[in-house]
Amino acid sequence: AEKESIRIHTWVRQYLDALGKGPDLAPAEPVPATVAPEPLIHSTKLKRRDDITPHIERAQEGCVNPKDTAEVWPRLSEIASGERAPFLGVFAEGLKYTKKDRALYFTRDALDKRLNPEKRQRRR
Repeated sequence: AEKESIRIHTWVRQYLDALGKGPDLAPAEPVPATVAPEPLIHSTKLKRRDDITPHIERAQEGCVNPKDTAEVWPRLSEIASGERAPFLGVFAEGLKYTKKDRALYFTRDALDKRLNPEKRQRRR
C-alpha cells in the first residue's frame, strides 16, 4: 500500500526538527503570489439619497425635461400636499418635511441645486 504524505511549509519542518519531532513529511508546494485586489472606494458623489429623493424622482417621471425646476416643482408640491411621509405639507417657505425628527423646509432653490449640481457653488 502506498503511504500518503502530508505536505508542510519549510519553516514548519524547521520548527519541528528543532523540537526533535520532525516527522517524515513532504515539503509543501510553493503558493503562487496573488495580486492584491484593488481597494474598494465608496463615493457619495452624485448619489445623494434621502427620504425626499424618491419623491423627486417620481415628480420627474412625467416631465418633458426632468432637470427643469419649473416643471418638476409643481409636481413635487402636489406630492407634498398629499402629506405623504416625510412631507408635512406645502408652505410659503417651501415643502415642509421631517428629517431625524426635525421639521425642515425643502425650497425651490434646493430642488434646483439637486437637479442641476453644476449650479452649486464649489467650496474653496
